[in-house]
Amino acid sequence: YKVNRDSYLSMIDGVIFGEDPRQGFTQSGVFYHPDLKFSFPYPSNWQLVNSPSQVQIAPDNGKALMIFGGAEGASLKDAADKNISDLQLTVISSKSVTVNGLQAIEVYSKQIAQDQSTGQQSEIDVKSMFIHYGNGNFVFHGVSTPADFQSYVSSFDKSMYGFKQLTDASKLNVVPERIKV
Repeated sequence: YKVNRDSYLSMIDGVIFGEDPRQGFTQSGVFYHPDLKFSFPYPSNWQLVNSPSQVQIAPDNGKALMIFGGAEGASLKDAADKNISDLQLTVISSKSVTVNGLQAIEVYSKQIAQDQSTGQQSEIDVKSMFIHYGNGNFVFHGVSTPADFQSYVSSFDKSMYGFKQLTDASKLNVVPERIKV
């Protein structure tokens, strides 16, 4: 077997080590996304999982969930309508709001699901915030059971209304760790 040590070391030199903070990172209860230039706070006792398509945030007790991601649509209203339709949500109320100077739509809705094997129905309450930012649309969905929903609305609001443009140079200029050979 040939080792080819030098060519192997040359190949891995500069490879990103660990997670790339340019794709999103957390610090002191705030999620930062340097490439898309936004940030938002999240509840300090909640766990955050960042993936390329969405951010999921949930308390340890599992009684609520916040999901943040992109929302497809030519306009903010189109994005909201498409997302609500795709998720089969029943809208309770909807209104236009402003989030840190950004156009947004706040929607309260319900989702009813039926278990295929038992036929039993379950219901969740959903608070959604659709935000137009840059050249795209984003959405937060905060979900919980009807019994627990009201106790989580303020936590949802903290993140949803805390969404803003990222201007802090120390966060915008963060770089990933790289292997140095």
